[in-house]
Amino acid sequence: MSIVKPTVLKDILLKILLYCMLSFIKVVIKNKFDSMKRKAVLFVFFIGAISYQCNIINYKAEQNVVIEGKIEKISLDNLYLLNHFGDTVSTIDIAPNNNFGIEINGIEEGYFTLLFGEEKSNLYLYPGDNLHFKINTDTLLISGKGEERNIYLNRKLSPEFDWYSSYYKTKQKGNMMIYFRDHYIKKLKQELQGINDGSQFAQHELLELEYEFADLLLTNQISLETDPELDETLAKDLNWAKSINIDDSYRLNNSKNYISLVTRTLLSKNDFNGLYLDTYYGKINHPKLKTYFLSNLISPLYKQLQYGEGDFRKAETVESFITNKQPKDSIGYHIFNLYKKFHQAEGKLASFSYEDINGEMVSLEEYRGKYVLIDFWATWCVNCIKEFPYLKEIEKRFKNEKIEFIGISIDKQEAKEKWKKMVDKKGLTNVQLFAPAQGYPEKDDITDPFMNLVYLNSYYLGIPHYTLLDPEGKIVDAFFYRPSNKKCEKYIAELLNN
Repeated sequence: MSIVKPTVLKDILLKILLYCMLSFIKVVIKNKFDSMKRKAVLFVFFIGAISYQCNIINYKAEQNVVIEGKIEKISLDNLYLLNHFGDTVSTIDIAPNNNFGIEINGIEEGYFTLLFGEEKSNLYLYPGDNLHFKINTDTLLISGKGEERNIYLNRKLSPEFDWYSSYYKTKQKGNMMIYFRDHYIKKLKQELQGINDGSQFAQHELLELEYEFADLLLTNQISLETDPELDETLAKDLNWAKSINIDDSYRLNNSKNYISLVTRTLLSKNDFNGLYLDTYYGKINHPKLKTYFLSNLISPLYKQLQYGEGDFRKAETVESFITNKQPKDSIGYHIFNLYKKFHQAEGKLASFSYEDINGEMVSLEEYRGKYVLIDFWATWCVNCIKEFPYLKEIEKRFKNEKIEFIGISIDKQEAKEKWKKMVDKKGLTNVQLFAPAQGYPEKDDITDPFMNLVYLNSYYLGIPHYTLLDPEGKIVDAFFYRPSNKKCEKYIAELLNN
């Protein structure tokens, strides 16, 4: 798909008309028509020529975009029109009477941004648009030719369509992605059906909504795949998201939503390698979008690591690729440090001694000869608590096996009693220990060797956090699968059967 430019059919027809008239006048001169007939023919030609020039003027006007308006209650010297890359297309001066106006020649259809001070208006311009703006501190009013699609764009980003906040205000939340699909996406699609002005705006926006939804699905792919009660329609949506074609060069150069979707899709491939990255990166022409592509490689890595799916090889490949493309940037600095820290911890001997629920000191050495799965959690961690039922099921399955399950709270000292009550309330029967939080590893203020070794409670990752140790007390995986992930139980079973 390419950017649709204004049609040239009318221009071609006008040129043909001019050519025919010139040819006809040659015939008139060459043949000896009487004076009266010649005058009539010349008159027709004259009228045709004038008509042609008027049409050319009108046609050129139709290719231009007019932006005008008035500023109220704001002190500004200029407005700026940016293209979808963020480059300045035009600077619009504001007159002493606070009016402004500009006519832009030969503009191509597409997304733009009008900046006024600290605020902005998102635009989709189409040749022939004549937009009038009334801008003040409280409101932005848009009228004129092209108003419908541009009012839609600005409403889309208003609190009215803030689906995330609306979702958390609902009494029965349900699944976030179902809410996004059935409320946000559905509502916007209904509005787009009413926009039919000759532009490709509605088609572009429908695709943008699809990419946005697919990106959200792939962002939460791991949690969806491990959900035993996954909604059937959402399962179909996830399969659809995985199957989306990611070879559209036009979209790579025109849609940030599409770039985000591409990076997630690439990082989910089992045969992922640097060639994939190089292929898609090379299709992007604008340097700002190239940087956006690189920065969006980090989010899928983070999400995978968060669920214990982190692949050091993938992270290493991405880091090398980013460094080679933009060595001056520190894109992903912290996430790459996390991967390195966890990878370096593997194989190292762990040791700790913490207080249990009865006030007795318990050391890791007491569990030599068994695998140990450690669950780092806190009373304030909602996602940690959600994992308890899954962990209990795994504990039941491997009750008499060569593995021990230990919970370690990182609550602050003043929350110790709250921790004890929660252990009792949630019916946690496995070994429960208390190791008060000591800060963040990034600040280098953790003195506990074991906590420091597994990089616990990182500011960029946090908890739930699971660490798997072997019978010798060595770290098998510093950031292991969550119990809700089916791979957790499967991995432990395979480990114990070897």
